[in-house]
Amino acid sequence: MNMKHVLTTAKGHIILLSSLILLSSCSTVATKKPNPSSVETSTPKSEMHASELLSFQSLAPLVMLNMNIQSLKRSPLYAPVTVPFPYNSLSEWVNRAEDAQFLRVHPLREVLTAFLALNLRGFTPNDAPGIFTTPISRGKFAQTLLELMLRSGVSPSILSEFHHQRSPFRDIDESSPFFNAVMITTSRSLLSFNSPDAHFSPQLPVKRGEAEAAIEQLTRLLR
Repeated sequence: MNMKHVLTTAKGHIILLSSLILLSSCSTVATKKPNPSSVETSTPKSEMHASELLSFQSLAPLVMLNMNIQSLKRSPLYAPVTVPFPYNSLSEWVNRAEDAQFLRVHPLREVLTAFLALNLRGFTPNDAPGIFTTPISRGKFAQTLLELMLRSGVSPSILSEFHHQRSPFRDIDESSPFFNAVMITTSRSLLSFNSPDAHFSPQLPVKRGEAEAAIEQLTRLLR
């Protein structure tokens, strides 16, 4: 099964699920009287979606559907994924490893596995099973965005842009492992920060809406 077919199937599943939810909602409206108080206090689904915390299972489709995957794999920075002993391949690890149980039962198994095959820092079989359940922090997401930039052909010279500069953030100093990634991503409006108190909050989880906006902006920069 090729990746184009996998992604098309995944989109089909999402559309089908959305249709079923819509039909269910229409049925509910037809059989129940609206509650004015609940209407006033309800949160639109789009807002709920945007406020969800970014996770492995939401990041993977976001990257696979929006980034040029072949470009990421052709990069000199790409290295084939390695799997823990005693497994010999990614597919064998997914099918047999206890740490891969999450993938085996997930409806987007093929997409998530393909994302692992990109071998992005912090998202490999050797980082499992923790990556499957832990929300992604803002600092880690900044590093992922920077890696996607470099793997997409952006000049490595960007890594020296902020050498010998002092951090403008109160919660990230120049020795932080996040410093370079945060400086590069915020200077290109991929990620935002709290201007009044100069805090980036690298340990806080990323919200899904912010991640989607960042990937959208990144694809524009790469055109």
